[in-house]
Amino acid sequence: MEIRPATAEDVGAMVGLAAQLGYTISPEELASRLAAYAGRGDCVALVAEEAGKVIGFANGSLRLDLVYEPMVELEALVVAGEARGRGVGRQLLAAFENWAVRHAKVVKLGSRDSRKDAHRFYVREGYGLEKLHHIYRKRLK
Repeated sequence: MEIRPATAEDVGAMVGLAAQLGYTISPEELASRLAAYAGRGDCVALVAEEAGKVIGFANGSLRLDLVYEPMVELEALVVAGEARGRGVGRQLLAAFENWAVRHAKVVKLGSRDSRKDAHRFYVREGYGLEKLHHIYRKRLK
C-alpha cells in the first residue's frame, strides 16, 4: 500500500469513498475543491492506494484562531469498507500527522456521534475527547 498526495485522477474514487460516509458530492465539485489545494502549504489531501485502487483518503488544513493555539484540523478520513481493519486508516492518519507536525502542535478532528468504531479508532491512536458540542449551519445567499 502507498500513501500519496491525491490527484485529479483520484476524484472518482474519492467521491465513492465520501458516499460511504453519507456525503454526497459531485465529481466536478470535488475536483474543483481538490484543485484549490494545489500549491498551498496549509492544506493537504492524501490517498491510500493498493494494487492501483484508491482505498482511502484523508484531508485537512491549518486552522488559525485568536483564542486557540494554531492547529491542524483533520476534516475527513475514510477507508473503503472492504479495506477496514487492515491498518489503512492508521497509515493515512500517520501520514497526515507527519504533514501536520510541520504546521502546528495539535490536530483537531470531529466525528459524528453515531460513528462509534471511528471513536474507538481515534482513542487507540492517541486522541482524547475534548468536548461534545452542537454544530449549527446557515447557508448564505
